Amino acid sequence: HSYAGVKRDYDNYSPLLSSGGYLIIDDYGVREWPDITRFVDSEVTSDERFAVVGAESRTMVLRRH
Repeated sequence: HSYAGVKRDYDNYSPLLSSGGYLIIDDYGVREWPDITRFVDSEVTSDERFAVVGAESRTMVLRRH
């Protein structure tokens, strides 16, 4: 759950999603894992390949364009 670990997973797996696929990130917004929220807010939400669907109950959902 480190920034580097989340980034590595994102870099390795996000390109595998097809258009219309969903990226689900667990532990988003959780105080105990601030690097997840920091990574998502700084890098994922600005990735033009994805649109934010929403976040609720520790989970962030994005959809691949």
